[in-house]
Amino acid sequence: MLIILASLAIFFLIVLSIFSFSKTAEHARMLAHKMTVEIRNLNTELENMINSAPNPIIVHSEDGTIVKINRAWSDICGYTHEETPTVDIWVDKVYKEQQEGIKEYIRSLYKITQKVDEGEFSFYSKSGEKVTWQFSTAPFGILNGKKTVISSAMDITELKNKDHMLIMQSRHAAMGAMISMIAHQWRQPLASIAAISGTLNLQAMLGQYDQEHFAEKLNLISDLAIDLSDTINDFRNFFKEDKTKQLSSWKELINGSLEIIQPMLIAKNIQMDVSYGEDHFFMTYPREITQVILNIFKNAEDVLIENSILHPKIWIRISSQNGQASLEIEDNGGGIPAELVDKIFDPYFSTKFDKDGTGIGLYMSKTIVEQHCNGKLTVNNTIHGACFKIQLPIENPMDSKNDLSDVEKLLH
Repeated sequence: MLIILASLAIFFLIVLSIFSFSKTAEHARMLAHKMTVEIRNLNTELENMINSAPNPIIVHSEDGTIVKINRAWSDICGYTHEETPTVDIWVDKVYKEQQEGIKEYIRSLYKITQKVDEGEFSFYSKSGEKVTWQFSTAPFGILNGKKTVISSAMDITELKNKDHMLIMQSRHAAMGAMISMIAHQWRQPLASIAAISGTLNLQAMLGQYDQEHFAEKLNLISDLAIDLSDTINDFRNFFKEDKTKQLSSWKELINGSLEIIQPMLIAKNIQMDVSYGEDHFFMTYPREITQVILNIFKNAEDVLIENSILHPKIWIRISSQNGQASLEIEDNGGGIPAELVDKIFDPYFSTKFDKDGTGIGLYMSKTIVEQHCNGKLTVNNTIHGACFKIQLPIENPMDSKNDLSDVEKLLH
């Protein structure tokens, strides 16, 4: 009788446990469904952004699967995603020779750890026309357990020997840098989401369900998804065209630039120091000036890393004088060789040709500042390194000064 009573008690406890777990499991499923919907919406937003981009874009994995090609890619080369589901099939269709060499080269891209400017490649579209693209590729994290990269291209078939190709190359270089920054900012959140999801899945399989713990982790995944969405917004806003001049300040432009590039600079242990005096409003094309600022930051980053500076640092200084709002960006990378200072803004002049430099970035930066925005862009060497100075005319010398405390908060 004691054995029977004990068995009944144990059976009753098991039934209660199953009933309790079914209720908590149902709640977990609801939370998981909510998380799935959020991530699905995020993926849809990313796909729409890639699909509407003016430059051809492809996302492909190390097993050769083409995850995504956008509308521009299909329109120019003539093949749809369904016709070219893998990289090997695409190469076989568009290259008339050296297919194996091209495939081997593409396979090598899955080993890259940062953005790579690949140069020009010529192939044939579905209609038989020869097409020339400039490619830039960056790591895109792990998708379905496979290393994945994202490549953007610029169609230079018609522009190859034309002067306004300079503008397109500059824009493409900015896009390549932006892709690298986005990939950098996406890697950690994606890794965190995968780790949290794996942990929750294991705990559910083992029956180790704690409602408060699950809710906390699902909320964390939701926060990470929001961070990814914000990165997409930064990308979309940067590549919108400026139709008219807008009232801006160095505070706003520096803030926007730092939100994009600061995570990459921090990852490379590059310290930033900001000091500011008077910040005034001025009329300008904010996205074009942001492109100039990012180009100067990226050049500073490159020289600091290439020269293996022990304590790499970038100074940002804001001031105003004689009706001009000034921004100075200085690094401690050693400066520009004296014989090259006067050539640094010349078209097609670069100190980095052996590292895929195009000689376009600073030329276009000077064009943007001086011809588009009625300002002035200069450079000089200091005791630390190179110092670039952008001056833009103040819209109203009597305007109120802006508080840059939020810039300081961003840096620290």
